[in-house]
Amino acid sequence: MLRWGLIAPGGIAGKFADALTALPDHRLTRVAGRDFGRAQAFAARFGAQAVADPAQMCAMDDVDIVYVASPHSAHAEQARLALAAGKPVLCEKSLTPDRASSQALCEDFRGRGLFLMEAVWSRFQPGWRRVIDLLQGGSIGRVQRIHSSFCMKPAYDPRSRLFDPLLAGGALLDIGIYNLSLSQFAMQAAGQGGVTRFDIDGELAPTGVEQRVEGALFFEGGARASFVCRLDGCSDNQMLIEADAGWIRLHSGFWHAQQLSWQSADGARQDEAHAFLRNGMEYEAQACAEALRQGWLEHPLMPHADTLATLALIDAMRAQLGAR
Repeated sequence: MLRWGLIAPGGIAGKFADALTALPDHRLTRVAGRDFGRAQAFAARFGAQAVADPAQMCAMDDVDIVYVASPHSAHAEQARLALAAGKPVLCEKSLTPDRASSQALCEDFRGRGLFLMEAVWSRFQPGWRRVIDLLQGGSIGRVQRIHSSFCMKPAYDPRSRLFDPLLAGGALLDIGIYNLSLSQFAMQAAGQGGVTRFDIDGELAPTGVEQRVEGALFFEGGARASFVCRLDGCSDNQMLIEADAGWIRLHSGFWHAQQLSWQSADGARQDEAHAFLRNGMEYEAQACAEALRQGWLEHPLMPHADTLATLALIDAMRAQLGAR
């Protein structure tokens, strides 16, 4: 039984806690947050117990691993509470708001012999595992281009985590991280190597964070990945992977797609469904359990190097745009 402690009982945390209910060998035992009443209500929903102090929660004997679900700006501080208690961590994306602080965090966890993973849940889902198998197997030939969109139009609130620079808001850290992380994930599987350069354009929100970013990543193998992420408009939010002998399409909501289509060199189109056991977050919880059983300090599908590579891109893009 893997016993979870949870910090910051908000919306994404509720989805994760619900996913744990589908796994008989996982259990949410403790919940901590700034608002103790809210933590109590959340804990009651999932049969857990609330704790007023997150540091105290991390040190409890019935917590084997800590899930950090707070805004980006608080990730490093709260992950270090678990580090001090000698507990492994699954931390929501982005791991921290920048590469330097993420690298320091990864080094500190590794130095203590503790597992740490950024919660890019997509990489463990059945649909994405199928995509990686198709790419590694050469089913569509040599990949040439990827295009992805992640766009939405929330109500503008300068104090929200999406738009407040003090909460590390902005399109790249909140949603564009999916475009960047998953494009690189697919290109690695397709044998295209790492990113050599990028081109971008964008627009800042009144608070100074980026609200629209579009551009392209260029890879060692010659392929490119174009993308758009927006907090000021809408799109189909699909990903299309094009190759010299076929293509793969992850349907709307590519980062949690349960439907994909693909065509191989013989021209035959396949439409596949890859349903979740619960809501898709259960697979990253299982990945954490696998890593702890194996004694891994990072998971091979979401290694620290990939987290740092994506944040290096985001740092450079935000600097180029002049984002706060």
